[in-house]
Amino acid sequence: MNPDDVRRSLLIVWLVVGSVVAVVLTTPFVVQEKSVLHLSPTCEWQARYDRPCVLCGMTRAFLAISRGRLDEARTANRASVPLWLGLLVNESVLAGFLSARLVRAGRRRLGPLAARKEMKLCRS
Repeated sequence: MNPDDVRRSLLIVWLVVGSVVAVVLTTPFVVQEKSVLHLSPTCEWQARYDRPCVLCGMTRAFLAISRGRLDEARTANRASVPLWLGLLVNESVLAGFLSARLVRAGRRRLGPLAARKEMKLCRS
């Protein structure tokens, strides 16, 4: 497989996963807590084996984090705060990457005109 195809495929996966993560991280700030809890499914692992899974309590924990209640989040799931921070860092890097790509695409579209304008700004 061509390395450019692999790179492009990974970028597409990163964009799709990043979009889903963005929804997960922003939902608690936009939707009421009761609505989120009502819509979130029951853990299948918990229902089948009567034992919590690794992600049990994560919905409640993310809701608590969005309200600034970090102790409550750690009680719901010990991994919630590090996971939330990791996802936030990923989203920040993705936003920076996309911004850089948009700037580069804009410069390519404008071509020599943009370069001349930049030179004038640098001289000032």
